[in-house]
Amino acid sequence: EPNFSNSLGRISFNGGVANPGYSGTGGSIASVTFRAKKAGDASVIFSDAAVRKNDGLGTDVLNSKTSGLIKISAVASEPVPVAPTDTGSSDVTKPIITSTTHPDQSAWYALDSASFNWKVPSGVTSIQAVLNKTSNATPNISYDNSVTQKTLNNLADGVFYFHLRYLSSTGWGPVAHYQINVDTTAPASFSPTVRAEGSQNLIKLNAQDATSGISYYTLKIDDGTPIKVKKSELVDEEYILSVLHQGTPQVVVSAYDKASNYTQDSVDF
Repeated sequence: EPNFSNSLGRISFNGGVANPGYSGTGGSIASVTFRAKKAGDASVIFSDAAVRKNDGLGTDVLNSKTSGLIKISAVASEPVPVAPTDTGSSDVTKPIITSTTHPDQSAWYALDSASFNWKVPSGVTSIQAVLNKTSNATPNISYDNSVTQKTLNNLADGVFYFHLRYLSSTGWGPVAHYQINVDTTAPASFSPTVRAEGSQNLIKLNAQDATSGISYYTLKIDDGTPIKVKKSELVDEEYILSVLHQGTPQVVVSAYDKASNYTQDSVDF
């Protein structure tokens, strides 16, 4: 069975299947259930992995290991709009917009499809909505009051705003605005370099991302455990590497943008 350590944040598994082994394309080796401790970002990294062929030699046939970033947020109950009252004025309730694809308006997502949801209070006869890049636009595309969801596909990278307002017998109400941040493009290719300064080795980390910007790097030296380095931890775009042993180690660098897209390169030092 797999074993784990919550204190170390580490899961390991080593096992096999008797002859004739497994043959197929969609096998599941193990499943892991995580329980969140608090809101924030959690990295899942394969520090060491191999899938061995049943050929008598144990040939490793694993050709990729994909790490990931889990965004953890608190579950909030969805507020219910208050129905407008007919007061003879144009004071219609302001819509409350939510998104299942982009729940955090300040976060970046590697998704080019966005879904928006809202509840239509009684008394609303029509709605207007639009998505554009203007933060305070007035919507001008009309729908009937049965529409409570909108999904938009094939979005370009960048910042967008979804605008929505209600119409009742008292007139148009205030406009609600909802921001989404889209970045589906990995950071640009880069070439890390290492220089020696006394007994220290300093690696230059200067990847660039045109849309959301670089968030952090992971560094994996030889077969060691990857370490996470935030961009804010760099001094003049450099980071001090651990001194492991004499020889020519290799460090694999992955640069992650704020939407968790990444670009990878390596350097010997």
